[in-house]
Amino acid sequence: FISKDKYLICLALIVIGYNTAINFSDVLWKSQLTTYFTDPDDIYMHMNKVSMVIGVVATTLAILFSFLISRFGWTFTAIITPMVMGVLGILFFSSILFQDQVLFFSSLIGVTPLALSVYLGSMQNSLTKGGKYSVFDASKEIAYLSFDKESRLKGKASIDGLGSSIGKSGSSLVYQFLLLFLGSITACGPYIFGLLVVVIFLWGYAVLMGGNKFNNKNS
Repeated sequence: FISKDKYLICLALIVIGYNTAINFSDVLWKSQLTTYFTDPDDIYMHMNKVSMVIGVVATTLAILFSFLISRFGWTFTAIITPMVMGVLGILFFSSILFQDQVLFFSSLIGVTPLALSVYLGSMQNSLTKGGKYSVFDASKEIAYLSFDKESRLKGKASIDGLGSSIGKSGSSLVYQFLLLFLGSITACGPYIFGLLVVVIFLWGYAVLMGGNKFNNKNS
């Protein structure tokens, strides 16, 4: 059903892109967390802080959503989440993959490279998920309004049902495959980083193409 409409394909790629990208980052970030925090209580407290920031970001962007989409349009609003994911994802993975270069910078601000990667990953997780629960989901729901009732129901059911599963299970399978050959999650980092860049590029491209179709349908 999705393959019959290019607009639905764009929406499907957007949903798959988010779920793939966030799972790619989450697995490595949580691996860094367990290495940095030796006490489980410290991990619990840190995750509570991340959840609080996610709530603040999501609430703030939800309040601003009407202004953003009326002032800047659907494409700008929908591309906020992949842009944030891309920029912070590059910083997070760079802090792990280029530790010799990062060591100089981290020493200037008084933290270890491991601590820097943990807090960059936390920032990425907080802002990306906060964006997902506000501007990402809201812009996706608005996109469905361009369809007739039948297409809206079938398209939404197909995309929301399959997109999340494909993204999360697909990224997990990639990790499992790499772990068979590389042995550790950290060693998978360079390959996951390359795949993440590709996924975010396709995600952003789908937003741009979807935005063009959204504007044409509503013009």
